[in-house]
Amino acid sequence: MASGTFLINKPLDMAGICKGGNAPRALRFKEHKDAREIIYDLQDPNTWIADRDHRKVNKKALKALRQVLDRATEKILNLPPIEELGVSYEPTLDPEAATEYNGVLQEARALKVRIEQSQHKASAKELTQLMTMLQLLQKYVASPLLARRGAAAFSASAPAGSSAAEKAAHRARAAALLDEASREPSGAMVALRDELNQLRAQGHKQIVVAANHTTIMKITKQWFERDCPEQGECFTYDGDATPEKKLRAKRDFLRCNRGVLFLSIGSGGCGLHLVRPRGPNGEIFHGCEAMIFWGSLPYSPAHVRQCMKRIHRIGQTCPVTKKVSIRYLFPYGSCDYAIGTMHGDKQSLAALVQDGNDYGFGGDTDSQWRKAGRIVDACLPMLESGCFAPMPQHKIDPLTNQP
Repeated sequence: MASGTFLINKPLDMAGICKGGNAPRALRFKEHKDAREIIYDLQDPNTWIADRDHRKVNKKALKALRQVLDRATEKILNLPPIEELGVSYEPTLDPEAATEYNGVLQEARALKVRIEQSQHKASAKELTQLMTMLQLLQKYVASPLLARRGAAAFSASAPAGSSAAEKAAHRARAAALLDEASREPSGAMVALRDELNQLRAQGHKQIVVAANHTTIMKITKQWFERDCPEQGECFTYDGDATPEKKLRAKRDFLRCNRGVLFLSIGSGGCGLHLVRPRGPNGEIFHGCEAMIFWGSLPYSPAHVRQCMKRIHRIGQTCPVTKKVSIRYLFPYGSCDYAIGTMHGDKQSLAALVQDGNDYGFGGDTDSQWRKAGRIVDACLPMLESGCFAPMPQHKIDPLTNQP
C-alpha cells in the first residue's frame, strides 16, 4: 500500500518508482475479457511511454498498475478544504532593468533554438546554461539588484580560504548590499505586502511565504522589519539555519500574535508541522492557515505540494477561517508563470498515476500528458513600462499562437 506522494515529472519516473516498490516485472493485464492479454514489466522505462518524444503516457500500463497498487489517499484524514488562487501583479521594473530582462530572454530563446536544431543530444553544459538564464529571469522580477549582483554577493559566507579580515570585509559588503536592495522594494515585494494585508483582513494572523530561492526572502524580510511593522514579527526557515534556529523560528512563529515565516521550499518540504501547536502549559495555539508561493517556483510541482502540506495535515482544523488559503503570486508572462503552466501537465500525470483521475486528459483516447510548450516559449518580453502584456481573455498557445 502506498500513502506518500509520488514524485513524478515524466512517465519514465514510473520505472524507478516501481523498482523501488518492487512492482511485478511480468504483470498480466487484460483491459476487458475479449481483449488480448499483455504482459508488462513495470520496472522497464519503455513500458510507460507511448511515443518517441515521450509526450504520451501508456494509459493501459497505468490501468495494469492499479491492479497491484493499493493507495490510501488524504480523504481518510477529513481535512478542511483548500482554497487555491493564482494572483498576478505588475512587476514595474525600471526601463534599464526591463531592457536587461529582455536581453536575457532573447539569449535563452536563441540557446533553446540551437539545442533543438543540433543533431546531438543537449549537453549538460547547455542545459545548465539555459537553467541559469531562467533563474536570472526569476531574479530580475524579484529584485533587479539581485539579478545584477548574484546571490553569492548577498551571502554572509565568504569564499573558502579567506582570511579573517577578508571574511569580515565580505560580511560588511553583503550586509550593505542587502540593505541597499531592501531600500529599493520591487514590484514583487510590494505585491507580496499587499497580498499579506488582504489575507490578514480575512482573519489570518500567521502566514507562510514560500520561495525556491532564499536571497529574495532575506531582502524582503529586512524591508518588512524596517518599513512594514504592520506585518508583525518575521522569521526565516531555510537551509542556512541550524536545526536549533529552525526549531526556534517555527515555535516563535506559531505562538506570535502576528507574523510572517519566510520558508525555503527545499527546507520546508518535509518534517515540518505548522498547525495547532501546544504551549508549555498545554494551551493550544491557532497555528497557520495561509501560505503564499512567491519569488520563485521549483520545476517540480510535487515539491510545491509537499511544502503546501505543512499547513494542511493532521491536526489542522482552521478555527479562524475554516479553510486553508493558498496563493500563487506570480505575474502573467513571467518565467514563474511559465513554470506554473508546466506544473499543470505534471500534476495531471501524477493524478492519473496515483488516483486514476484523468481530469487533465481529453477522454480515454487522449494519452498526451505534455500539453504545454517549453518554459522559455511561454516567457513574455517586458514592455517599456517594465510590465508584461495583460493576460488575454483566452489563453494563447505560445507555440502555435492560437487560442
